[in-house]
Amino acid sequence: ILLLVIVIGKNLNPFDDLTFDYHDITQAARVKEFTLNLEKGEIPPRISPNLSFKLGYPVFNYYAPFSYWATSFIHMLGFDIPSSIELSFLLALCIGFVGLYFFLSLFFSFAASLAASFLFITSPYLAVEIFVRGNLGEVWFIAILPWVLYLLYLNAQKFDRVIFFVTVLFLSFLFTTHNIFAVISLPLLLIYIFLFSNKKRNLFVLGLGLTLSAYFIFPAIIELSNVYTSAMIEKTSYLDHFLCLYQIWDSPWGFGGSSKGCIDGMSFKLGKLQIIISFLGLLIFLFTNRDRKKIITKIGYFFLGLAFFSLFLTLPFSIFFWNLFRKLLALFQFPWRFLLLLLFSLPFFISFFLDSLKKYRDILALILIALTLFINNKYFYKKPISTSDYKKLYLTDSFVREKVVYAIPDYLPKSADLHYWLSLKNKSLNFNKDHFKGDFIKEAVVENGYHLLPVHYVPYWSIYCNGKKIIPMFFDKLGRPLIKVKRKARIRIVYSQTSIEKISNILSLTTLVFLLYLLSNAKYFQKRKKS
Repeated sequence: ILLLVIVIGKNLNPFDDLTFDYHDITQAARVKEFTLNLEKGEIPPRISPNLSFKLGYPVFNYYAPFSYWATSFIHMLGFDIPSSIELSFLLALCIGFVGLYFFLSLFFSFAASLAASFLFITSPYLAVEIFVRGNLGEVWFIAILPWVLYLLYLNAQKFDRVIFFVTVLFLSFLFTTHNIFAVISLPLLLIYIFLFSNKKRNLFVLGLGLTLSAYFIFPAIIELSNVYTSAMIEKTSYLDHFLCLYQIWDSPWGFGGSSKGCIDGMSFKLGKLQIIISFLGLLIFLFTNRDRKKIITKIGYFFLGLAFFSLFLTLPFSIFFWNLFRKLLALFQFPWRFLLLLLFSLPFFISFFLDSLKKYRDILALILIALTLFINNKYFYKKPISTSDYKKLYLTDSFVREKVVYAIPDYLPKSADLHYWLSLKNKSLNFNKDHFKGDFIKEAVVENGYHLLPVHYVPYWSIYCNGKKIIPMFFDKLGRPLIKVKRKARIRIVYSQTSIEKISNILSLTTLVFLLYLLSNAKYFQKRKKS
């Protein structure tokens, strides 16, 4: 862990006055707005009051929130936002490294598990996720996934109340780390659960993990028709973003983007050491069978299937499959996103290879750790900028209010005209002519006449005129309600969660109370063990 922090994480130091920028220019603004929700008591956060010209933008209702829970809590501890993001990435790397080690150590030796986990966490592709793409959600997904596999294994072997509780908790974390990877993780976990003899117990915790995540999952699905997500996804052509096989072995390092063909501005290599050692381990796994445990064989084929399926989906000859399941796979937008799952399948076979050597295992494990540090640490770097310059670029009021939203147009409410709204990009406009004050409760005293209210109208906004609730009937191209006031009046616009959101919150809260009850009820677990 110290090596990981000092060598790989040296450019994620939250205590200096330097940071770096990346593709996702929205991260800092999202952390700022998520924290605002927490400070105002809007839990769980669902809207950003300041995005989209301060008209209210429901980004957190549809974008997996776990990484923002983690990063915003760090921010609330006293770190500024750029440092909070750096520390969040560093924590995710460490947590993923330790989780993968624990999982692999169920089947392999200390040295093999340690080396495989280190080769995984130092892969150039994870450096791309952090220093090129800046994708908090995907990095936290890969940090939580090994813990879930580890805990599900323990839960299948032993009916323990602490393991039971923590497994459900980590499943909930996993399902709220990243929208599309949460979708793909569910069938993967079902397959994994059916590898063990005790399936019912893990199916039960899987169900509880889903209901504990209901506060996010259910509204994100049921209320998706309120925003333009589907229309925006259809505009991204996954046909332009398949990889050539050699790019996974080696492709030029860069901080650009993904483009059509085999020449991209960013790298997709997983690491030569990672590929070579895992391939040797795969050969030994397939062509030897020295009285190994049945469960190791099962899990080996699970990772083999995951590796080949993920690799298949990144390459052009899978186009027919993408077209067949277009509605689901279009959510991934970029086929190369499946590299994350391909990378995750390699450590099992790295461990298998090292343990097969026996006599030379420990020394080779040390050599591999040293080599990967020497070779790959250069990728975990981008030319730094000062935190003050970063804030001037990505955290100014005007940037948060007018610019950042156009990098995430998927969540614009359908009450607004998408084409008109897009035409306002790069324009500085004030849509609060009546000087409404407030974030989640907006108030102003207006004169008689017609008034456009400063919100994208969605049912979570309630409008009151002199204390009397009114239902707007007319809207402009931005979905702003148009109301007529006959005399001077106080207008109050109040944000409150929808019925679906409230029911989902109650379901999550009920699940948590049930889990806490089971955690405190030792007799229940003792009876279940006996039965």
